[in-house]
Amino acid sequence: GFGGGDEIPANIEKIRSAITDLKGTLGMESLTTYVSGDAALNADMAIAADEDIKRIDPVTIALVIILLGLFFLSIATPFVPLGVVGVAIIVSQGLIFLIGTYIMKVHYSVITMLVPLLLAVGVDYSIFIIARYREERRKGRKREASVRTSVTWAGESIATSGGVVMISFGALSVAGFGMLRTMGLVFMVGVGVALLAALTLLPAVLLLLGDRIFWPSKRLRRKTLLDSGNKVKNGKGNPGRRNPKVRRRGYFGNAARFSLRHAKAIVLAALLISIPTTMVVLNLESSFDFIAGMPNVESKRGLDAMADGFGKGNIMKTYVVIQTPDAIYNGTGFDNDTLDSIDELSTSIASLDNIERVTSSTLFLGSRIDQMTWDGFSESDKINAIHQSLGEDNNTVLITIVFEEEPFTSESMDTIPLIRDEVNEIKNDPNEDLFNAEIYVGGSTASMKDIQESMNNDFRNMAIIVVVGIFILLLIILGSVLIPLRLILTIALSISWALAMTMILFEWVRGIPVLWLMPMILFIIIMGLGMDYDIFLVTRIREEVMKGRSDERAIVRAVEKTGGIITACGVIMAGAFASLMLSSMGLLQEFGFGLSFAIIIDAMLIRIYLVPAIMVLLKRWNWWAPGRLQRVKRKRKGRKVRKKVR
Repeated sequence: GFGGGDEIPANIEKIRSAITDLKGTLGMESLTTYVSGDAALNADMAIAADEDIKRIDPVTIALVIILLGLFFLSIATPFVPLGVVGVAIIVSQGLIFLIGTYIMKVHYSVITMLVPLLLAVGVDYSIFIIARYREERRKGRKREASVRTSVTWAGESIATSGGVVMISFGALSVAGFGMLRTMGLVFMVGVGVALLAALTLLPAVLLLLGDRIFWPSKRLRRKTLLDSGNKVKNGKGNPGRRNPKVRRRGYFGNAARFSLRHAKAIVLAALLISIPTTMVVLNLESSFDFIAGMPNVESKRGLDAMADGFGKGNIMKTYVVIQTPDAIYNGTGFDNDTLDSIDELSTSIASLDNIERVTSSTLFLGSRIDQMTWDGFSESDKINAIHQSLGEDNNTVLITIVFEEEPFTSESMDTIPLIRDEVNEIKNDPNEDLFNAEIYVGGSTASMKDIQESMNNDFRNMAIIVVVGIFILLLIILGSVLIPLRLILTIALSISWALAMTMILFEWVRGIPVLWLMPMILFIIIMGLGMDYDIFLVTRIREEVMKGRSDERAIVRAVEKTGGIITACGVIMAGAFASLMLSSMGLLQEFGFGLSFAIIIDAMLIRIYLVPAIMVLLKRWNWWAPGRLQRVKRKRKGRKVRKKVR
């Protein structure tokens, strides 16, 4: 990825080439060898990520072209959003290069996810504007007026959506885990650039090309005012207006009417579905085993060989580092009291469950250094043995711990607090010689345990930032108290359903554990991206209400006008994220499925059925806000508004 480190994969390849050459020289070609370890793992994963990008990006672009072409029934239209997004990607890549060079390193998985993300949001923003432009042209408005209306209404919704997405990704910057911090910063910058391109570059393209972007479709021209000002008449001689007796009821209009007629049943059904999925999510035991989701690269095969040959716990060991205030070896003798305390700590740790072996740097050839007989050893041998067993400063002792289970299983992760309890017990005892010592528990398992505890706190902070930030922004822009709350809750339903399905598919069916990053990132991304469709729908409902329509009629008309667009955008965005399932890495496969499933559910069910049902139950309360914040103001009528929608 950006930010350096390219020399590591190159050096790993040099080592492997050297080993291959050596086997050939010695005539040992049949010997199986592996270069593994942290550096090799990172190198292989970076190479796999580059190969994933080469495989995923073309599929994503082809999928977007096909779906856009089908939606607009046009060959030319798909290339307009792709061109706008392409500019955004190029600018974003340049900014990310600067971030990776001067601010922080950018993880390779972030780069892999960036292009599908920008294609998803950038194409969505473009479709909202282009579709509204086409609608205005079909009404007979001139090109300039159509662009102006599109940017005014659709532009408001995508600007609001973009602000929400940037708040969500910005919340990741408070994470203590470096990968999440860079993900938040990179995605926030990328979405900001895509939003700016949609609001500036796209309107300019529409003004320049006009209806030619819909080539070769003829449907638009038969229903629009030509730029010369001539009106297209219908069969009744009524220029530019549909026959009022003709009512077209498509799928989305019928869906909206169905939602209004069965609002209570739909809300109840959504709640009943959400109860088991929420229970599944709350009881989800996420995994920290990145190795399980790795592709079958050499470094992973090497770890498997180590586990088979030396035991699972030997793959990545745990360490206790002890730094004493006084020298353990002063050049002539040992501090036996300190060594006794170290032995006591080692014995206590060895008695814990899941501990296979405990060794200490004060031991040499199986015996404690100060208790060894040195017959047959020269003085230099003794000194070398001492310095190999103790730190160079003679104040540091290393205890090495081998678990019975693999390092990132729940059993091993839960063993770390038990080891730290033993350390704290002996360190806090004033009668022990380690009372004033500095003692640290480290290693891969301990580091991951620290990350887990840190991220649990960070996730609470991020969730608060996202929810509060989104609520305040939508309260100000939409002028409503209940709509932001309803919006957040309905997206939470989508997230719970998606997490439950991800666990069923990957953990129960495929045997790949759901990694701990999955719930967190799915919440942040969907909480941001899921707002797009709801805001687009709600702003259209508000527009219709402000024109004087009742809530029922406004909802039906808004769903009729935006349902197809929302569904198309949802399918395109879901397809863009689903392309991540082509990755060789389990983590990205889980991201791809979880994100695409959540978006499909959100676009095709939540926004089309559940949101209209909730809004018709709330009616005028949808638009309530204190004081001047309220944007939709109505006079209460003395008679009841009929609920029946024709």
